Amino acid sequence: MLNTISAITMKRIINLFLSVIVIYEKMIEEIILQENNE
Repeated sequence: MLNTISAITMKRIINLFLSVIVIYEKMIEEIILQENNE
């Protein structure tokens, strides 16, 4: 029981982490584009 719960939580944490990384990459790309335009 505990193993399945921890596995699900791990998957959720990993998914959250990946989505955060994607958001950061988009933000960084936008910042780079803005710097190039100036």
